Amino acid sequence: MPALAQHAFIKSLGAQSNNPEAWVSLGALYLSHDQMELANRAFSQAQSLDPGKARAWVGQALVAERMGSAEALDLFRREWLSPGQPWPRSVVAHI
Repeated sequence: MPALAQHAFIKSLGAQSNNPEAWVSLGALYLSHDQMELANRAFSQAQSLDPGKARAWVGQALVAERMGSAEALDLFRREWLSPGQPWPRSVVAHI
């Protein structure tokens, strides 16, 4: 994993730990380097700060998919891809 990128995100979060976008970005970095537990924690933190943050939910779904958790992935699909959601299904269709 690129240590400099991780360090930059950690420093950023030290200054603004309540920034859900920074947590999502850190989660995406961990996810891209197969650090599932760390990605899960980062996406969870983003969700707790902003429950409507779609990128955090998508990140959690990708973690669930990679970890083989069909139940978690089904819950994501049921909750976030139901009719009436404000974003198009194509945004997360690859999940």
